[in-house]
Amino acid sequence: MAFAVGTVAAEIAAVFNNAMMPSLVPHDQLGRLSGRGWALGYAGGLVSLVIALGLLIADGDRGRTMLGLPSILGLVGHEGEGSWDRSRLFGFSPSSGR
Repeated sequence: MAFAVGTVAAEIAAVFNNAMMPSLVPHDQLGRLSGRGWALGYAGGLVSLVIALGLLIADGDRGRTMLGLPSILGLVGHEGEGSWDRSRLFGFSPSSGR
């Protein structure tokens, strides 16, 4: 549901963005401005991927991320879903109630 709401909100925002573009650059440079916007969006996605790989997702054998750090949320790939250390996120284990 959240994905659908986000997609609709992005499409509504794109209408206003597209309406404003002709006032930002001359007509013959609209494609260049639009392309740079898309390129920066993809670059931001790559940066967030590197952050996720570097800080969040740990290697199963070593229990360390690609940067050699312990995972900040205790996520270790080979242990599967539901095995991560919730105490690192919450400060206590939710299942124990302490």
